[in-house]
Amino acid sequence: VTDQELERAKAQLTSRLLMARESPLVRAEQAAGQMLLFGRLFSAREIAEGVEAVAAADIRAFGEATIASAACVGAALGPARARAAPERFHRSLFN
Repeated sequence: VTDQELERAKAQLTSRLLMARESPLVRAEQAAGQMLLFGRLFSAREIAEGVEAVAAADIRAFGEATIASAACVGAALGPARARAAPERFHRSLFN
């Protein structure tokens, strides 16, 4: 991930999360998820600061840990000839 890609992703995620809070339904869904996962609600500022705090090294570490644990799952949708795609993808990661 380049610095430019990371900054673009942060800006997009932050704006999407904050603009979504304008909808009462989305605010309720976010609040329910936060309470279930974290036991508390996060302010808009906390969300923006959390997104801004992510570094390229964090993304790399997460990807490496996910792949190393073999905890990732893939799926392929499409015509029958695509059935082999998940197996090829898995082999490319773990073999």
